[in-house]
Amino acid sequence: MPQARWSRMPFPEKLTFLVSFASGCTISAALIVALLPVWRRNMLAHPNARSSHHIPTPQGGGLAVMAATMATLWVAVGAGKSGNY
Repeated sequence: MPQARWSRMPFPEKLTFLVSFASGCTISAALIVALLPVWRRNMLAHPNARSSHHIPTPQGGGLAVMAATMATLWVAVGAGKSGNY
């Protein structure tokens, strides 16, 4: 975000942005930690003749990040529409 736009933004909108960012990071980290045992058991890409890796590689970490992003955006847009900051 350009500095000029951030400096003109009203404080409640800045607060909404910062809280949304922090909650998105927290939710994402919590989901990754909570789902790690499941991913280790079920979501490993095992190497085969066509793969470029030599050890089992975890996949699906982006699911937690996307879920956290969507939840955060849903809350932030809802707060913006209702006028609650």
